[in-house]
Amino acid sequence: MPEAITDPQFIELLTANQMRLRSFALALAPFGADADDALQSSCLKMWEKRDKYDPGRAFLPWACGFVRLEVLRIRRERVQENLLFDEELISTLAIDYVEDVARYDARREQLWYCVKKLPEKDRNLLSARYLQNAKPKEISKEHGAPLTTIYSALARIRKSLHRCVEAFLAQQTHVEG
Repeated sequence: MPEAITDPQFIELLTANQMRLRSFALALAPFGADADDALQSSCLKMWEKRDKYDPGRAFLPWACGFVRLEVLRIRRERVQENLLFDEELISTLAIDYVEDVARYDARREQLWYCVKKLPEKDRNLLSARYLQNAKPKEISKEHGAPLTTIYSALARIRKSLHRCVEAFLAQQTHVEG
């Protein structure tokens, strides 16, 4: 059996071939981060098995074997995690997102219109609760009203706004449809 390589000699070989090993990992791995992960894991495994390296043979092919196995392991993990999306799914998600944003914007605009139609007393109560972030208990003290009255008023206002927005959207759907 050939003479074992010393730790400093092994580190020298590993460092001298680091860029070649990274290039190899990048050629095999779909993402740069995966290549870096594979290279890091490979270096640890090579260090653990350094006593198995035969100094009479070329270092790079031996080291590339470790990198190849790590890249394959990472790719299997990615497939199992379902982290790779196909183009059709990405296109569908993009279209859905744009449509959702348009619906959200329409609802928000209509909500502001409905808020403006509320009596001033109700608008002030909404402002205190949602714009100034006052707790119902604080509003109750400030207005000198029972806490249950504040909760009831807020619930009534929310229902009124919900009906107003839904009526507008139903009308829009009827006009467009």
